Amino acid sequence: MYNTTAFLYEATAAFEQPETTCEEIQAVFQQAGIQPPGQLGDLGSGTGLMSILFAQKGWQVYGVELSPAMMAIANHKKQALPVEIQARLHWEPGNIQSFALPEGMRLDAAICLCNTINHLTEWHQVEAFIQSVHQALRPGGLLVLDSDRLETFQGYFNHPPTVVWEDETRRVTRACAFEESTGRARHRAMVEQATPAGWQQLSEEDMALQYHPEVRLKEAFAAAGFQLENAAPFNPFPSLYRDLIPKVLWSFRRL
Repeated sequence: MYNTTAFLYEATAAFEQPETTCEEIQAVFQQAGIQPPGQLGDLGSGTGLMSILFAQKGWQVYGVELSPAMMAIANHKKQALPVEIQARLHWEPGNIQSFALPEGMRLDAAICLCNTINHLTEWHQVEAFIQSVHQALRPGGLLVLDSDRLETFQGYFNHPPTVVWEDETRRVTRACAFEESTGRARHRAMVEQATPAGWQQLSEEDMALQYHPEVRLKEAFAAAGFQLENAAPFNPFPSLYRDLIPKVLWSFRRL
């Protein structure tokens, strides 16, 4: 997942205003009485976008990422950072459903952003993720994550082949289909490279995402030993979504 299109994730910065998103989440942590320095888990850390922003605020960041291509971009960016920021960043390859922290480490807080939970397409995967986070957080620790709303699946993840990225060297075309009855969205991304003869296909990547009803998520976290602190409408793409709030931003405290 995100192996052939990792560059697109980074090129679009995943969030339109990542610094604003970081500030919003930092405010959630502060309101809950959790501040750096401390150990922050970035679950589904991608290209390190949010990890780096939080490390710059003083957090010790431990990231977990499944995609080797994403991690390669993250580690490349890390080398260009000041030494003191590099020292606060550590990423490990792994699955957020079954990750294990180094011996003796507990997380003070954790983030799971950019609809990562919707990439867990089977419900048992969601439950495994929740259990892994519960084990990783210290009692009283806070998890902040976002999930896509049904309206986002019905619109953004349901369209014919569309060019979603193009520059002088590469072009990405994506097609999405959403099944209302199952809540499953499937999309195919085709990456092409510019050549003197025109665009030439490099790769294709298929991906599935799953809508998880908000009530079901809330109940699953409660059953696993989390207390819901807040669930708020969340729009990290204000110029893209003017008439739609695409996400819910959740905060759960580990009891």
